[in-house]
Amino acid sequence: MAIYTLTGTDKEISVQGRYASVKNNGTETVYASSAPDLELNAAEVVPIQAGESVIVRDCRKKLYVRGSGQIAVVSGNEPVNFFKPAPKGNGGGSGDGITQQQLNDTLKSYATITSVDTKLEEYASKDEIPTSLPAYGGNADTVGGKSAEELIQSNPNLLLNPDFKVNQRGKSEYGYDGGDRYTVDRWKLQANLTLTVHSDYVTVSRHDPTSNSHTGFRQELNIPDDTSVTLQACVKGNGSFTLFHNGFSGTAEMQVQDTDGWVVVKCTGYGASDAGVLLRGTATSLDIKWIKLELGAVSTPFVPPNPLEEALKCGSLENAEQQI
Repeated sequence: MAIYTLTGTDKEISVQGRYASVKNNGTETVYASSAPDLELNAAEVVPIQAGESVIVRDCRKKLYVRGSGQIAVVSGNEPVNFFKPAPKGNGGGSGDGITQQQLNDTLKSYATITSVDTKLEEYASKDEIPTSLPAYGGNADTVGGKSAEELIQSNPNLLLNPDFKVNQRGKSEYGYDGGDRYTVDRWKLQANLTLTVHSDYVTVSRHDPTSNSHTGFRQELNIPDDTSVTLQACVKGNGSFTLFHNGFSGTAEMQVQDTDGWVVVKCTGYGASDAGVLLRGTATSLDIKWIKLELGAVSTPFVPPNPLEEALKCGSLENAEQQI
């Protein structure tokens, strides 16, 4: 947009395009034309009242004006009066209206970057707004309110009655008396052990605390020797013990420890003719909450089974003494 001052003589103005929007900012009528000869009665001469605006057509890069005062001129190749607002509800079009640039200029007169920043700082300092989010979404421990452990799909447990909830003989204590002995369903005591059954765990202890021979609490299986397996147990105790299967025994690797002293330990190996916990050396007792044996070398979360389903799976037991 250009501003010109008229002094009563004819003035030639260079414009861009075929159309010129002219606004009379003065107090007297001025005249505009696309032709150099400003005959006031000629068809191409357009009078512009004070405060009004018009479109002058077919300018051919020249606009001619006469009068006194001040005018504003915007030119282009579209017949648009840049000094009039767009008609309401017309959805746009080629009639009189306001351009996007004029709209942008108007908006800038109401809001600056500084004023916007000042308003935002009423709610949060720009220094407090991170430039990017971390890859894990802002919380390394949970996704959608679930822990990483909960999001891992659990592998099937190859052991039956893994949390010892099925105890069809109903005793609260079992002891070894000269041979392998079944206790809670599917679980056996090896020599010199006693099993005490609690509400949510069992305690394996030496019947003869002075003996330092290895002895175990186990379940019999038939997993091929070339099959990779992982054994886990949730235990509590200060003695020396080992998770074992099929003659393979590895130092129990602690994974998790909670505030009550329970720890989750694991070992990996191949095959399993039996699996369980072996008390070693001078270890006297060990509390066990659950045991899990699964295929593969990666441990997945333990999922407590339904005791009724486990009772059906246990079915008829190997020893007549274990029948319901």
